[in-house]
Amino acid sequence: MFIIPKIVSTTGRSNNFVDTITKIINEDQIEVPISIFKAPTSATSAKPEAYVPQLVGLGPVHYSRRELQHMQMYKVMEAKRIHNGFKSGLKFDKVAEILDQIAGVSIRASYNIYFDMEDDVLACVMAVDGLFLFHLLCCCRNRISKEILIKSSLSHVVNS
Repeated sequence: MFIIPKIVSTTGRSNNFVDTITKIINEDQIEVPISIFKAPTSATSAKPEAYVPQLVGLGPVHYSRRELQHMQMYKVMEAKRIHNGFKSGLKFDKVAEILDQIAGVSIRASYNIYFDMEDDVLACVMAVDGLFLFHLLCCCRNRISKEILIKSSLSHVVNS
């Protein structure tokens, strides 16, 4: 049985929903298929811990999870460090604003649920999480590079 996701907030505000849907329908260049789905209950009920983030959440689905809030400041600090490392001169709020303009509607269109959050909050969540994910990928790349060097004939250079 197909269940339609909740589309009106508990506060009764549906204008944001109407505006978002109108933007999606009227935008010519938006051709983003829904690609981020909530895992089916039949799968998540068998082993919920396999589907729920335990340490850090990424994206708007896990943004407000209380048990993950302790990592939110860590994500922000790493995002700040990465952002400052680019030395682009762009302030973070401008980055989030640009992300909102370029991808705001696309972000919402990529999920099969409605997010009861303002566009600027969604853009900020995606900017912080994107920079944090970039940080994680850099850490992973560096760790793999060191492991390759350690296993190679250059291990004496790494260990000194």
